[in-house]
Amino acid sequence: MSAATADRLHSLNTATWTFDRSLMVQTQGMGELYAGRCPFYLIEHPDGLVAYDTGISRELVEDPESYGPFGAPEIADFMPAVDLDAGQSPAAHLDDLGYAPGDVDYLLLSHLHTDHAGNVDTFADAEVLVHEEELRYAFFPDPVQRVFYLGGDFAALRTAAHEVTPTTGRYDLFGDGSVELIPTPGHTPGHQSLKVELPDAGTVILGADVALLRAGYENELAPSFNWSLEENVRSIRRVKQLARETDADVVIHHDEAEQARRNETMKGVCLTCHGTAWVDAQFDRLDRTIVTTNDATLAATRILSRAWEQGLARGLDRGDSPFNEAIEKKWSEQWLFYANSTRYAAAMMGGDYGVFANGRWYLNKNIQEMIDWMRTAEQVWEGTGE
Repeated sequence: MSAATADRLHSLNTATWTFDRSLMVQTQGMGELYAGRCPFYLIEHPDGLVAYDTGISRELVEDPESYGPFGAPEIADFMPAVDLDAGQSPAAHLDDLGYAPGDVDYLLLSHLHTDHAGNVDTFADAEVLVHEEELRYAFFPDPVQRVFYLGGDFAALRTAAHEVTPTTGRYDLFGDGSVELIPTPGHTPGHQSLKVELPDAGTVILGADVALLRAGYENELAPSFNWSLEENVRSIRRVKQLARETDADVVIHHDEAEQARRNETMKGVCLTCHGTAWVDAQFDRLDRTIVTTNDATLAATRILSRAWEQGLARGLDRGDSPFNEAIEKKWSEQWLFYANSTRYAAAMMGGDYGVFANGRWYLNKNIQEMIDWMRTAEQVWEGTGE
């Protein structure tokens, strides 16, 4: 008798969120920026339509101060790093696939961080399954995690508006082994990954944030802001063991392999009009540009770090925003505008290329202006005798 399977798995993106790589893989790539996807997944099964995670809320990104019952001003400084143009809302993705939100029977949540639970209210008719430890922790998390738990995402789960099933242990959704929640605590207390059986791909494990990037998974380097580093490493090892036992493909939520697969898809589009040599050259140029813009961003980050260390700018360690002072604004311009526009230029041809390529000049100009700011601030500091 053949094993039961789901019919199809869709990986759909709601946005990208750019972070310093060292926040995603501990001790690795400090100053190197990484634009991670904020996906949600849709699983078609003979016994029901299943969503896993919901991505980030567009309402939050566009107006964090007014988000949810209490607003979310604490996360406002992070929102300029979210690119909504890189994805769509879950409702828009569903529409593209010929579904409506009301067609979703089950909503499974890996955890309740805002980039995973940002559109729960879209699925008011679905049964919501979330680990009971996650439900408890989300309403009063530790300080290091508090900024990622927002009432606007999940407060409605405490009302009659949603049917909520708290899970404990492994949870076989349909009782046939085809869609199964796997507890993987560490990133948060109630984090859970999802095992899906597919007719052609076989076993797929959607790791969610058991690791944020492939390097973190392979090398067992959990992010420092996790609820428990020890539990997270244990969970990574359990997923690896399960993958060995089932010959599974492990998908890491924000992982680089996803970007590689998207590159191949984009190349396929280009190849409909251009030759292989031309397309490969275009992507090589983009890869080189990413390296040089990362280097320029890292240089700016090191200058700003020195300003904070010397007390010439306040920064997060002194309870201030990292975007207030002149040198901090130069730093945010470096990675948010000039580095990104230069990368955009490298992926283009035609008249727009010359316009956006000017970002290279601004990248170097910004570094020099940050150095000049530092020198002036040091002279003023010395002159006051402080």
